[in-house]
Amino acid sequence: MKAALLCTAGEYPTKHGFTDEQAKKLLAKIPEKLRYLDYHRLFVLSKFWSEFYTMARYGNEELGLSPEKLFKSQEAALAVKHAEKCHCAAAQLLNYMKNPW
Repeated sequence: MKAALLCTAGEYPTKHGFTDEQAKKLLAKIPEKLRYLDYHRLFVLSKFWSEFYTMARYGNEELGLSPEKLFKSQEAALAVKHAEKCHCAAAQLLNYMKNPW
Protein backbone atom coordinates (compact mmCIF):
# COMPACT_ATOMS: atom_id res chain seq x y z
CA MET A 1 0.00 0.00 0.00
CA LYS A 2 2.95 2.32 0.56
CA ALA A 3 3.96 1.70 -3.05
CA ALA A 4 0.47 2.71 -4.17
CA LEU A 5 0.72 5.86 -2.07
CA LEU A 6 4.05 6.70 -3.62
CA CYS A 7 2.71 6.15 -7.15
CA THR A 8 -0.39 8.26 -6.76
CA ALA A 9 0.16 10.79 -3.99
CA GLY A 10 3.93 11.13 -4.08
CA GLU A 11 4.07 10.63 -0.31
CA TYR A 12 5.89 7.92 1.57
CA PRO A 13 5.00 7.57 5.24
CA THR A 14 7.95 6.94 7.51
CA LYS A 15 5.87 4.94 9.98
CA HIS A 16 4.64 1.40 9.54
CA GLY A 17 1.11 1.95 8.36
CA PHE A 18 -0.53 5.20 7.36
CA THR A 19 -3.45 7.40 8.26
CA ASP A 20 -7.00 7.38 6.97
CA GLU A 21 -6.34 10.80 5.45
CA GLN A 22 -3.38 9.46 3.46
CA ALA A 23 -5.50 6.53 2.31
CA LYS A 24 -8.32 8.87 1.31
CA LYS A 25 -5.90 10.80 -0.93
CA LEU A 26 -4.65 7.56 -2.44
CA LEU A 27 -8.09 6.13 -3.06
CA ALA A 28 -9.25 9.32 -4.75
CA LYS A 29 -6.39 9.05 -7.26
CA ILE A 30 -6.86 5.42 -8.23
CA PRO A 31 -7.67 5.36 -11.96
CA GLU A 32 -11.20 4.21 -12.74
CA LYS A 33 -9.82 1.33 -14.84
CA LEU A 34 -8.12 -0.15 -11.76
CA ARG A 35 -10.92 0.22 -9.23
CA TYR A 36 -11.87 -3.43 -9.74
CA LEU A 37 -8.78 -4.27 -7.66
CA ASP A 38 -10.67 -3.02 -4.58
CA TYR A 39 -8.05 -0.72 -3.07
CA HIS A 40 -10.47 0.20 -0.26
CA ARG A 41 -10.39 -3.38 0.99
CA LEU A 42 -6.63 -3.54 0.59
CA PHE A 43 -6.27 -0.43 2.72
CA VAL A 44 -8.30 -2.07 5.50
CA LEU A 45 -6.21 -5.23 5.22
CA SER A 46 -3.05 -3.15 5.45
CA LYS A 47 -4.29 -1.45 8.62
CA PHE A 48 -5.30 -4.83 10.04
CA TRP A 49 -1.86 -6.35 9.52
CA SER A 50 0.01 -3.28 10.73
CA GLU A 51 -1.69 -3.80 14.09
CA PHE A 52 -0.14 -7.28 14.25
CA TYR A 53 3.33 -6.25 13.11
CA THR A 54 5.02 -5.61 16.46
CA MET A 55 3.36 -8.51 18.23
CA ALA A 56 4.18 -10.90 15.37
CA ARG A 57 7.79 -9.80 15.54
CA TYR A 58 8.33 -9.58 19.30
CA GLY A 59 5.38 -11.28 20.97
CA ASN A 60 3.79 -9.91 24.12
CA GLU A 61 6.43 -9.56 26.83
CA GLU A 62 4.00 -8.53 29.55
CA LEU A 63 2.01 -11.73 29.09
CA GLY A 64 5.13 -13.79 28.46
CA LEU A 65 4.01 -14.87 25.01
CA SER A 66 6.44 -15.35 22.16
CA PRO A 67 5.34 -14.75 18.57
CA GLU A 68 5.35 -18.51 18.05
CA LYS A 69 2.73 -18.93 20.77
CA LEU A 70 0.54 -16.15 19.40
CA PHE A 71 0.59 -16.92 15.69
CA LYS A 72 0.43 -20.20 13.83
CA SER A 73 0.88 -21.19 10.20
CA GLN A 74 -2.74 -20.30 9.39
CA GLU A 75 -2.12 -16.65 10.29
CA ALA A 76 1.11 -16.63 8.30
CA ALA A 77 -0.65 -18.10 5.26
CA LEU A 78 -3.40 -15.49 5.50
CA ALA A 79 -0.82 -12.70 5.85
CA VAL A 80 0.98 -13.95 2.72
CA LYS A 81 -2.30 -14.17 0.80
CA HIS A 82 -3.20 -10.59 1.71
CA ALA A 83 0.32 -9.34 0.99
CA GLU A 84 0.21 -10.94 -2.44
CA LYS A 85 -3.08 -9.16 -3.20
CA CYS A 86 -1.56 -5.83 -2.13
CA HIS A 87 1.59 -6.48 -4.15
CA CYS A 88 -0.43 -7.37 -7.26
CA ALA A 89 -2.58 -4.24 -6.97
CA ALA A 90 0.45 -2.00 -6.39
CA ALA A 91 2.29 -3.57 -9.35
CA GLN A 92 -0.70 -3.05 -11.62
CA LEU A 93 -1.02 0.53 -10.47
CA LEU A 94 2.68 1.19 -11.09
CA ASN A 95 2.44 -0.37 -14.53
CA TYR A 96 -0.62 1.75 -15.33
CA MET A 97 1.09 4.93 -14.12
CA LYS A 98 4.06 4.23 -16.42
CA ASN A 99 1.94 3.12 -19.39
CA PRO A 100 -1.72 4.20 -19.13
CA TRP A 101 -4.08 2.26 -21.34
